[in-house]
Amino acid sequence: MAARVSCPCCPLFLAPYPWVVPWKRQQQNLDDFVNLRRWFDCIHDRPGTRRAYAKGEPFSAQPAVTEEGKKLLFGQTAASFVKA
Repeated sequence: MAARVSCPCCPLFLAPYPWVVPWKRQQQNLDDFVNLRRWFDCIHDRPGTRRAYAKGEPFSAQPAVTEEGKKLLFGQTAASFVKA
């Protein structure tokens, strides 16, 4: 029988965390998933997780795509690309 670990440190247990962080923006409710919420809170409360996210805060506040980038990504057609 495998031993239960309250807050595992294995990278396999930590790797999905960044995908769950934006749960509010994804319009999810972690309270609907008791075990997921318990795991998320456990990882969230780790000092290393808090330090890492504090270091990344200046970068996460920046928009992922600028207005110029949006024009390049979404404003192009095959014909307009060939002309440029």
